[in-house]
Amino acid sequence: MLELACTAATRSASFRAETFATRAQIAALASALREWSLSGDGPQVQWGVFEERWAGGAASIRFAFDPPGRVAVRVRLQDRFATTCFGSHADEAELYLTSEPALMDRFADELERMARWEVRGAALSACGPPHY
Repeated sequence: MLELACTAATRSASFRAETFATRAQIAALASALREWSLSGDGPQVQWGVFEERWAGGAASIRFAFDPPGRVAVRVRLQDRFATTCFGSHADEAELYLTSEPALMDRFADELERMARWEVRGAALSACGPPHY
């Protein structure tokens, strides 16, 4: 089991959540990214559970092809459940990023190395805001 510190950041916002994943889950994402033909919807992954009763962090990442030749990435992170006068809630953020196929290849390489305990982390670089 690996402890993950998942961070997503844009020019104007950032958020971090801590969750857990197995080495097999990390390797499966790397493999899915390599097998994806960069058309339509791509791989999706979720680590942790987005529910109060688990009281831990969670991360969900969805990849999709964003013509012309870019990759759209939706990152949803949740952490730190608390009960206040507003009720029971958690800190949560959903960020939308754009990346490039070459950066996706590098991310898949880093994930594979992380699953083999060769490196301590993997980072996907964004190259700008999504196209609207």
